[in-house]
Amino acid sequence: GNPEIVSPGINGILVPAKDSAALANAMLELARDKTKRQSYAQASRKIYEKSFILENIVASQLIPLYE
Repeated sequence: GNPEIVSPGINGILVPAKDSAALANAMLELARDKTKRQSYAQASRKIYEKSFILENIVASQLIPLYE
């Protein structure tokens, strides 16, 4: 789920379920802060590349099993 992918303050903002005020505040925070949006985007890309690209998964997790 989201907590496994989003690290608050590193690559995004988590808000409690069904808390529309918290969601609105998070959206406004990101809308007002271009630097934060860019930082979160870059961090998210790095996490994606490390965790979800097959070649990287094989290199980091499977190859060491056979070494």
